[in-house]
Amino acid sequence: MRSHQQLHHVKPRPKKVNLRRLRRKVRGAPVLGLIYKRLSPACRLLDVGCGSGAFLNDMRLLTGCEVYGIDVSSLAAKTASQDYGLDISTGSVFESPFPNSYFDLITAWSYLEHVNNPSRVLAKFSDLLKPDGCCVIQTPNFGSFNARLFKEKWYHLDCPRHLYIYTPKTVTNLLEKGGLTVQQVFYERTSKGILGSLQYFVYGDNYNPDHRNRLRRSSLLKKAVSPLSRIAALLRRADTVVVLARKCRKEIWEGGPADCSEIL
Repeated sequence: MRSHQQLHHVKPRPKKVNLRRLRRKVRGAPVLGLIYKRLSPACRLLDVGCGSGAFLNDMRLLTGCEVYGIDVSSLAAKTASQDYGLDISTGSVFESPFPNSYFDLITAWSYLEHVNNPSRVLAKFSDLLKPDGCCVIQTPNFGSFNARLFKEKWYHLDCPRHLYIYTPKTVTNLLEKGGLTVQQVFYERTSKGILGSLQYFVYGDNYNPDHRNRLRRSSLLKKAVSPLSRIAALLRRADTVVVLARKCRKEIWEGGPADCSEIL
């Protein structure tokens, strides 16, 4: 198995990037803006379930931080290598070659709902983080309006690929059991969930080529339902949530929870 030092390469992205536009886009997104402010060239970032590596490459370009990725897909690892010069560790987070207390930040986008041992996974995240490190978890919200409205037709249910679906409360409990303290929960305003749910509700599936993506990719329908998505987010009933959690030093824990409230 390769050592953790071999997993980081700094080959430039082959495609031309407008860094000013990318920086403006990241700063304008609440969660990405916090991540951007947290990272520096001295930081190490791990993205679990990193896919093609686009997020890692963007963070590396903008902040100069060291970036590392894990994905179960060898095809994703190959794409990350070809497109961005990244060397991705393949397999589960338990098979990764990284030592404990190695990372400043761990991200997991649309990942936790796919694993059959979420408590162990989050405990492993805690082990991999430095004493004051942070993690960012994005996952579907079973407490959303659309989950209650569409039931088995809810887009983010996605059976059998999604093994567990969480509410903010249940994912908070899991994080705390793993040694991480939730700092903030963001409710995303995306209309992806309601568009996908309407597709399944009207057509029954998204596989028949006669109607594939007819509603899911409709720009007119997206404009119509976007206000509903924003209202759901304001009422904390959005389809997806992003949870920010922090691993606290022992001395901070001894000082009480109020001393561990800084966001990222």
